Amino acid sequence: MTDSYPPAEPGTAGPVEGVVVQGQELADLVATAVLRVPGVARLHPGRFGEVVTLLPGRRVSGVRVRPAVETVAGPGVRTEGVEVALVVTPARPLPDVVADVREALGLLTAGPVDVLVADLEVTPVEPPAEPSLHPASGSTPVDPAPGPVAAPGPAPHDPA
Repeated sequence: MTDSYPPAEPGTAGPVEGVVVQGQELADLVATAVLRVPGVARLHPGRFGEVVTLLPGRRVSGVRVRPAVETVAGPGVRTEGVEVALVVTPARPLPDVVADVREALGLLTAGPVDVLVADLEVTPVEPPAEPSLHPASGSTPVDPAPGPVAAPGPAPHDPA
């Protein structure tokens, strides 16, 4: 992709006038910005690997930069859309995470930003530890129930 973004022409639509970001750089910047949003665990390539930006010799999974197109705003005004697919954590409400992702990407692109929450990353909860009958070293020994303990099984035969 050889088009610069945002357009360097004065008076054209773009989030930061005069800043030129190439398509390759945009995909990397989008990935970095999204991963810095609290509540985003990682990027997701999509169900069939369709959310990807192909670059020379590598790919940026979870980010799809759409080509710049003429808009209804007038000739010469070009916008580049971005689609991102995320895996989020349950630490924050989904609408807040999506809003923060859109806000972060709004600084990078004037085009539409589509956010797909592809999965929820839930860390497994450890069950509570079982009390041990064997004390840890240096602690007070655990005394099982007082009294004789009978061995399981039938009683021994006493021929008298």
